[in-house]
Amino acid sequence: MIGREDAEPALDGRMLGELIHSALGETYRWLAAAGRRPVREADLPVAESRVCTVIDELVQGRLPGESGGAPGGLVEAEEHGPPRAAG
Repeated sequence: MIGREDAEPALDGRMLGELIHSALGETYRWLAAAGRRPVREADLPVAESRVCTVIDELVQGRLPGESGGAPGGLVEAEEHGPPRAAG
């Protein structure tokens, strides 16, 4: 029997770099749309949470990558939209 980790392809350096680049770019655009630019220390927990969500969505094929995308297109900016700017 093949374990799950044996059946999944491993990320090489290029693939990992593209994943991180796409996730950070999407997160930055999402934060900018919410008026959280420049990113301040108080925004880091929100940014970290968002980048983790985006990485999960990219890995699962729910967000398009830089080189194409998954069927179904871009998922809306999460269920509740981007974080609201303070003030």
